[in-house]
Amino acid sequence: MARFWILDFGFWIAGARPRDLPCEAHSPIRPFAYSLFLFFLVGCVFVPNASAAMLFEFDKGASEWHVRTSADGKDDPLAELAPAPSRPGRALKVNVDFPGDHTVWTGRVRDLQEQWRKKSASWQPGAIRGFDWSRLDRLSFDVYLPQGAPRSTQLLLYLKDSELRWYQTLVPTVFQPGQWTTVVVDISDGSPEWTFLGHYRPWDGYTKQNILELGLRFFAKGERWTGSIFVDKMDVSRQDKAAVGAAAQSESGILDFVTNSDSVKLFEKFEITFNLPKTYSNPFDPQVIDVQAHFISPSGRQTSVPGFFYQDYIRRASENKQELLIPMGRSKWKVRFTPREVGSYRYFVEANDGARVATRWRSFESLPSDNRGFVRVSAKDPSYFEFDNGEFFWPIGHNVCASMDVRAENIGAFQLYDEGTFAYDRYFDRMAGNGETVARIWLASWWLAMEWTKRLYVHHNDLGRYSLVNAWRLDYLLEEAQKRGIYVMLTFTPHGHLTIQLESNWLFHPYNYQNGGFLTQPHSFFAHPEARRYFEQQLRYVMARWGHSPNILCWELFNEIDLAEYYRTYVHTITEWTQKTAQYLRANDQGRHLITSNLFYYRAGDALYALPEIDFITAHVFNPDPISEFKESLQAFAKHGKPFYVTECEGHAFGVSPEQTENQMQMSLWGSYMLPMPGNAMPWWWVFIDERNLYSHFKALANFAKGEERRGKNLKYGLARFADGAGNSVKGYAVESFQNDKSALFWAYDRAALGGLGDSPLPKTPNVVFTKLAPGDYSVEIWDTYKGKVIDTRQLELKGDTLTVPLPQFDNDVAGKVKFIEPTPPPSEDEQRPDRGGADE
Repeated sequence: MARFWILDFGFWIAGARPRDLPCEAHSPIRPFAYSLFLFFLVGCVFVPNASAAMLFEFDKGASEWHVRTSADGKDDPLAELAPAPSRPGRALKVNVDFPGDHTVWTGRVRDLQEQWRKKSASWQPGAIRGFDWSRLDRLSFDVYLPQGAPRSTQLLLYLKDSELRWYQTLVPTVFQPGQWTTVVVDISDGSPEWTFLGHYRPWDGYTKQNILELGLRFFAKGERWTGSIFVDKMDVSRQDKAAVGAAAQSESGILDFVTNSDSVKLFEKFEITFNLPKTYSNPFDPQVIDVQAHFISPSGRQTSVPGFFYQDYIRRASENKQELLIPMGRSKWKVRFTPREVGSYRYFVEANDGARVATRWRSFESLPSDNRGFVRVSAKDPSYFEFDNGEFFWPIGHNVCASMDVRAENIGAFQLYDEGTFAYDRYFDRMAGNGETVARIWLASWWLAMEWTKRLYVHHNDLGRYSLVNAWRLDYLLEEAQKRGIYVMLTFTPHGHLTIQLESNWLFHPYNYQNGGFLTQPHSFFAHPEARRYFEQQLRYVMARWGHSPNILCWELFNEIDLAEYYRTYVHTITEWTQKTAQYLRANDQGRHLITSNLFYYRAGDALYALPEIDFITAHVFNPDPISEFKESLQAFAKHGKPFYVTECEGHAFGVSPEQTENQMQMSLWGSYMLPMPGNAMPWWWVFIDERNLYSHFKALANFAKGEERRGKNLKYGLARFADGAGNSVKGYAVESFQNDKSALFWAYDRAALGGLGDSPLPKTPNVVFTKLAPGDYSVEIWDTYKGKVIDTRQLELKGDTLTVPLPQFDNDVAGKVKFIEPTPPPSEDEQRPDRGGADE
């Protein structure tokens, strides 16, 4: 269940102040300056791909221009217009007082986003779009210095792109006082004139597709002068069509082709990196540019894998320990592929933008390895999971859906700041160190969403364009998970994305018509053809970038889909959407990952769970007595013949006391282990677990579960009972067991204490009584469920119908293992013959 509120709106990765970044933070010019800067936000002028277009005719006004007077830009006044000197009409008037210093500024995009969060009346619908200078090569404008102005006057031109990355150029033009001077700046894709500042991403054609801010900074060194400078006739243009066509023809091919290795081990990543010389209007849209790699396995199996657009980042921590991701180098293209056979693979890469280019055939070697492969539903026993190599997998873990969870404050756990991926360094280390092998992570709007609006975070790029910041984060998390043996359940859509009332994120959704989308209501998402097209395009990118990874346990289409708007009204439509989406994944996923989609209330999803495309069933249990609901769910879903996995579990969806939360976590972990479930019921409160270092609960269960094979054992649950020394039931105590005729696992517990109902007196001679075990000798281990250690062992003999296992005195709960001791076979005749010894005859 989505339990997030946006906490830290002030931190913007791409818009971080340069002094927070690991490079020179200030301009190389320490001038005496006045700044003008232009904010291209909602409703700004769009420049089509014409040969020339006027950006600003100042006769028509200068409402978009402001004079820099404050550090944060919030109170900057509008610039003035005045009669243009020596020409008709008006021009932009810049009042200067040399010398003077200026302040490095933050962007008005932030101000707009803050207004949106506060639901300000000044908010206007529409996507945040700036100038699109695609295929434009030249920016020009006129500058007038009056007589007496310093001849040393210089101009620094700067701009910020779609993610507020700063670029600047020092204009080499020498201004002549008393006359108009035309300034011409190269804005072509390969322009050498622009210097990046505060990041390491060079200027290219993608920089100018959404210019959010442009500024002019006038300064003079060492001279005093007060007066006005005028700016007029700002326009952009490009070469003639013939020249553009010739340039486009020369820009073809797949360049700078490299691979991570000529040989990789079985089930490991083979990665190709290359460049395409053209700039595309949307590199995420396969209708604009379709990149594919085609592989032929040693056995002749053919697999096609999409390529994807990529930007590298370097990760730093700010002074207050928040994550900073800084663009590094130019954007690139990549292909990722995982071999599933040993031997020589052949492949080639092609790119098609209306004109096809391709590499020659190449090859790499897939080497033998002990890698286990992808997670599958067990062919041996469909209640469980196994790997491609046949090894049993019973995952242990909990939710870590985002880097933080403000709702954890309900149970006394507080995070002062959002650490981003740095939080997962700690989460994953502690999880792996305590035997956890699964984590559930969301592509949520406030965390790892690929497609969202800039009204939430500036690194989002609105409809049909994906956050390369979040994509890099997910790369990092999956790599770190793989190093630690953790498998990720990747959830595409939290329910809040498509609700209006309950924990809604709909106002920020890129498909919302108010943000430039096409949906007037969230429930239309499931039937609108454009919604399907855009969502499948996003899934294509997800599969291209991460479909190679064996450490993705599954694709989870939706979190709590029954909480989406009008679910019960449109359940047939939503079920049909689920089926079609799962079919799309199955047809295009190279790893053939498991597919699921879950509900908050398990009884609302029978039609969805019956779909053959849904590999296993997931639901959530929020109940002070979770074990009874586990059993009811198992009975309800038995007809589907699929694993049933509880992926969120707590006593209450909104939290209870810290002590009760910990007790109920213990109850759900051990109670689910004693049932035919494919993994433990996954606790929700990861911030609480981390802050109180409760990972030992998972360690204890992992120790107990180690080496226990469940598949094909004909295990039954619920055949044991808790009794006192006289064989009578004991009020408040219960036992959960899982057994066949020669082995049993059990967990005995104080139901009242763990359920928050108070303690029940433990009898002096507590016992667990088993039936339906074969006669014979049994070894018994008694386990401490908090330390994960054996605290007692004994051997018992079963002669009749029941086996009584004595328990020690315990607090809350205790567990145990009962194993049949196979009789020692009688010696063979050879073994009975006496050993003569002595020398050879």
